[in-house]
Amino acid sequence: MIGAEISERRSEADAVLKLHSGCFACGLESPELGLHFFPLSSGGLKGEFIVAQKYQGYGGLLHGGIAGTMLDSVMTHCLMQRGIKGLTAELNIKYHKPIEVGSIVSIYGKINKKLRKVYFLSAYLETEQGICVSAHGKFIEPKK
Repeated sequence: MIGAEISERRSEADAVLKLHSGCFACGLESPELGLHFFPLSSGGLKGEFIVAQKYQGYGGLLHGGIAGTMLDSVMTHCLMQRGIKGLTAELNIKYHKPIEVGSIVSIYGKINKKLRKVYFLSAYLETEQGICVSAHGKFIEPKK
């Protein structure tokens, strides 16, 4: 029974990933940012990103919109790994420290709770300097 549930969840996750395959940030076809995420034993996800010069805003610093995109992407993938197609309804971002070009950024995300068809998630970007950007998001399942 458990094996069948796991197989069904994997099939649902694969179907949702296929719908998302054209995403410029993290899609499977040819993502501009090349974001890929891996499950953590805690139930969340982790990814890594090296900040290239082409992603800078102010000289030598990661553009805030790219940071926000990474946070939104990891939260979306937290849902997709469970076969849930979630659309961003709200994204609140806090910028703690600037991230320099050339930095290796660890990207973390997790689902905090669900109320009906609304999911509440959190995510953060971390470098060797600690947490640099954090976010809380609200995602909804679209009507069929």
